[in-house]
Amino acid sequence: MKNVYQIRNEQGGYCVLPSDYAMQEIKNPNRVGIVVYLYYEEGMEAYLKYLKKLPQGVDVMLISSNENVLERMKQMVLPGINVQIVSKINRGRDVAAFLVTAKEYVQSHEYVAFLHDKKEKYQLYEEDIFLWAHSMWDNTVRCEEYISNVIHMFDCNRELGLALPVIDIGKYMMIGFQYPHVGWMENYKNTKRLSEELHLNCNLEKEFPPISYGTVFWCRTKALKKLLDKNWRYEDFQEEPMDDDGTISHAIERIFPYVAQDAGFKTCMIMNDVFASGYLGKLHATMDKLWSKAREIAGIYYPYQISNDEDRSRLKTFCQENSQIYIYGAGKIGGACYTYMRKIVGEPVTGFIDKNKHGQTKNGLPIVTLEEVQAMKDAGIIVAVGAALMGEVLEEFKELQIKKYITYLLDFSNTEPKDNAK
Repeated sequence: MKNVYQIRNEQGGYCVLPSDYAMQEIKNPNRVGIVVYLYYEEGMEAYLKYLKKLPQGVDVMLISSNENVLERMKQMVLPGINVQIVSKINRGRDVAAFLVTAKEYVQSHEYVAFLHDKKEKYQLYEEDIFLWAHSMWDNTVRCEEYISNVIHMFDCNRELGLALPVIDIGKYMMIGFQYPHVGWMENYKNTKRLSEELHLNCNLEKEFPPISYGTVFWCRTKALKKLLDKNWRYEDFQEEPMDDDGTISHAIERIFPYVAQDAGFKTCMIMNDVFASGYLGKLHATMDKLWSKAREIAGIYYPYQISNDEDRSRLKTFCQENSQIYIYGAGKIGGACYTYMRKIVGEPVTGFIDKNKHGQTKNGLPIVTLEEVQAMKDAGIIVAVGAALMGEVLEEFKELQIKKYITYLLDFSNTEPKDNAK
């Protein structure tokens, strides 16, 4: 069984839905419930405005532990929408609101959206947390048409159990692009323990980061049955002030996709088309900078080098079989190869081969001719040139009967130019 992180990435688990028109109106809207937990008075209006854009006929439950927020909720007028306003004790925050306060309400609906507010305690991250919260809400309940399209997506895909909003890229945070340690933080053990308590049949491995952050989502309630069926109580959650990490709430935040997997359902990431346009532009600009740094710092020239352990092993073995290693090519690819060998493969390089730069140095190493290396007894050559020159270089090696070489980039043996005749 594959991990939900692998499945999402390998099977195209991202959906962009239109927000300016509905592909189909919601059939029987009372089967759809929207649960909202709000606590902070500051910024409350930014969240409440979304409630005015909900489709008529859906059910809404508003929950708070703050009396002032409850009063403001009672003042809202939402025509055509069945609204319940519920007070809860100030324990367990949003997660307890979903699993304890709204449990029966959630179980009585086929589809449920859950949302809550966020507030950052550190000023440095305020802007990022705003982007995080705004993108979660905007990609969950942007407007009536968008919500209709989310429900249509669930209706058309009976295997879909959970839809998580894509979170925007901030200045300090790239939620959703976490390596395992950062994604789990101090929560792998408690998430694993919870999965065992729920008897989940899922692939929950530490080497793969979680894919759910923030506890905002759309769900097919059957997909979360095991989690909802557990007899949760407010006492199961830490009293205030709650720790920033490592609590049962943080474990639950990360376990939703695994619960869905156990129930036989898939998880996807959703975003509206307006958000997607700006997000892809921001992602492209970020990737440009990251890719430039990857080449500069690690010598990574092509995408496959990021995760191909076999390729690193191939180069490492070649280096260990030869006491001296020379890189054929002292250009950009040769320079990238040098950095890659030192930083990623972890093997030293003796020098470079380039007849046009003979006698010069690159990265503090001598640049020699091919003939000089041929005269050495135990020297191996890593060919680091582009595809346009590779065929010519390998043909030269064949004529000179040079056999102790390997290509820096993956198999360039098939480098004959294609027939360009029309």
